[in-house]
Amino acid sequence: MLSPQETASAEGGQRRVRMWKWFHLLSETGAWQVAIAAVGFASGIAIVRLLDVEQYALYTIANSLLGAMIVLGDSGISSGVMSQGGAVWQDKDKLGSVIRTALRLCRVFAIAAAVLAIPLGVYLLNKHGAPIAVSLGIAAVLVPSFVVAVRNNILQIPLRLNQDLRPLQRIQLGANVARLFLLGGVLSFAPFALAALVAAAAATSLANFQLMRRAEPYSNSAAAADSSVHRAIMQIVWRTLPGSTYYAMLGQVTVWLLSIFGNTDSIAQLGALGRLAMVTSVAAAVTTTLLVPRFARLPNERPLLLQRFAFMTLGMLAFCLLGVGLVALCPRQVLWILGGNYSDLEAELVLVALTSAITLLGGLCVSLSFSRGIVPNPLVLIPYSVATYACFIAINDVSTLHGVLLMGLGTACCQFAFNAIYLWLRAGRRRPQ
Repeated sequence: MLSPQETASAEGGQRRVRMWKWFHLLSETGAWQVAIAAVGFASGIAIVRLLDVEQYALYTIANSLLGAMIVLGDSGISSGVMSQGGAVWQDKDKLGSVIRTALRLCRVFAIAAAVLAIPLGVYLLNKHGAPIAVSLGIAAVLVPSFVVAVRNNILQIPLRLNQDLRPLQRIQLGANVARLFLLGGVLSFAPFALAALVAAAAATSLANFQLMRRAEPYSNSAAAADSSVHRAIMQIVWRTLPGSTYYAMLGQVTVWLLSIFGNTDSIAQLGALGRLAMVTSVAAAVTTTLLVPRFARLPNERPLLLQRFAFMTLGMLAFCLLGVGLVALCPRQVLWILGGNYSDLEAELVLVALTSAITLLGGLCVSLSFSRGIVPNPLVLIPYSVATYACFIAINDVSTLHGVLLMGLGTACCQFAFNAIYLWLRAGRRRPQ
C-alpha cells in the first residue's frame, strides 16, 4: 500500500512521462511538417513568380474552384471514415471495408461535384480573359485533379489512425518535392495556369500510389464494401452535405466576389497573399495527422474530451498569436518573397494573417467535431452563416481587395465561435453507429 506522498510522486512521474511523450511527438511531427510545408511553400512562390499577373489570376480562380470541388466531392465522407475507422482501427479487415466503402461513395459524389462546379469555373475564367478553349482545358484538368485529391484524403486515414506518421510524412514530402521540380521545369518553358495545374495533379497521383501500398498492413485493400458502414457514413454525409455544399460555394467567397465584382489584378493579389498564408499548413497538418486521429480514438467521456479539446485549442492559439505577431512586425520583408508586383500590400497582408489564424482555429474545431461524428444541424448552421456573410458583405466594399479581406476576417471569427461552442456543448454524446 503506497503512502499519499508516494502516490502523489507516482502520479507526478506519470504526468511528466505523458508530457515528454507529447513533446516528442509534436516536435518530431512538427519537424517533418515544416519540411513538407517549406517545399509546398516554395512551390507556391514559384507559381507566383513564374506566372504573370493575368495567368496567376486564372490560376487563382481555378485553384479556388478545385477547393470547392474537393469539398463537394468529399461531402463529409472522410469525416465519416475517421469516425467509423476510429472504432475499428485495430482490425485490418474492418478498416479495409471502411476504406473501400468510402472510395465507392467518392466516385458518385465526384461526378455530382464536377457537374455543379465546372460550368461556373468556365464562366469565371472566360470573364477574366481566358479564351473558351483555354477555359475548357483548365476545367478538363480540374476533374482528375480533384478526384486524386479526394482519394488522397481517404487513403491517408489508415496511417493516421495507426499513427504510422513517418512513412506518411515521407510520402507527402516526396510528393511536394516532385511537384516543385515539375513546376519549375514546366513553367520555365510554358508559364501558363494550365501547366501548373497539370504538374500538381501528377505529383498527387504519385502520392496516392505510394499511400495505397503503405496502408496495406493496416487496411485490407481486398476487403469488400459493407452496407452497414455505408449507412453509417451516409448518416454523417447527409448531415454534412448541406454544410459542405454551402462551404464549397462560400468557402472561396473572397475569390468569387472579386471574380464577379473586382478586377483581374485584385484576384492575383488575393491569390499571392494566400500563398503566404500557406505557412499555417504546418499547424493544420499536425492537427490532421497527430491530434485529430487521437481525439477520434478517445473513449466517449465528456470530461476527458473537453480537457483535450481545451488543450489543443489553447496550443493552436499560442501558435497563431506568434505567427500574426511576426507578420505584423515585418510586413515588407514578408512581401519581398512575392516579388515587386505585390510589394504594396502591407495592410492586406496583416488582414490575411489574422484571417488565416482564425480560420485555422475554426478548422481545428470542425475536424475534432467531425472525428467524433458531431455535425452541426444544417438548419442552424446555414442560416447563421448566411446571416454573418450578408452582414459583413453589406458593411464592406467587396469590389476591392481590402473590403473582401475585412469581410473574410469577420466571417471567420463568427464561424470559429459557432464551431467551438457547438463542440463544447455536444462532446461526449454517443457517436453515430
